[in-house]
Amino acid sequence: MTNHPPSDVMSGQDLALKLYNAVINSPAWPRTLLVFVYDEHGGFYDHVQPENAADDKPDFRSYGARVPAIIVSPWVERGKVSHKVFDHTSIIKTILLRFCRRPDGTIPDMGARVNNAEHLGTLLTLDTAREPTPLEAYQHLIERVAQWRAEGFKQRTMRQSRGRAPVQREVTEFQEGIEAARKRLRKEGLPEGQP
Repeated sequence: MTNHPPSDVMSGQDLALKLYNAVINSPAWPRTLLVFVYDEHGGFYDHVQPENAADDKPDFRSYGARVPAIIVSPWVERGKVSHKVFDHTSIIKTILLRFCRRPDGTIPDMGARVNNAEHLGTLLTLDTAREPTPLEAYQHLIERVAQWRAEGFKQRTMRQSRGRAPVQREVTEFQEGIEAARKRLRKEGLPEGQP
């Protein structure tokens, strides 16, 4: 999600709200596990030293800073905070257990890190599926996102009415790298519109 500076973090929150709304109103809701996971700790102070982790490479046998994650499902208790240790490979392990089991019940070996990861299925603790929290319960978030959109529209419109060009932002090193990769892929023959 785009919750990372220099982007406006509200765009990420807008996306999260749209995804949540789509999922709870989908006929797939009873079979859903929606995972919002961040790739960084977001600057939150972590007062707990990371534990050691299983890994095939000795230099990678520790966890880094904890990162926020939100799990949405009718099988997860509402408002519950888990104190289990998960890492990004927990998602891989969950997918392997759900979709890649062999007839003998084993999963493909993806290395020590994945093999020892806690899977997200351990969070599915309810005996019966619960109803989703209606979007109306998040009215304050809906209003804040609507206000953010209106402010952005007003700012763009005011710039245009003054005859000024939109503000040009400096291109970041990351953006330059993405553009260079796009050009190289096109040169190698990947057509426009493909990832």
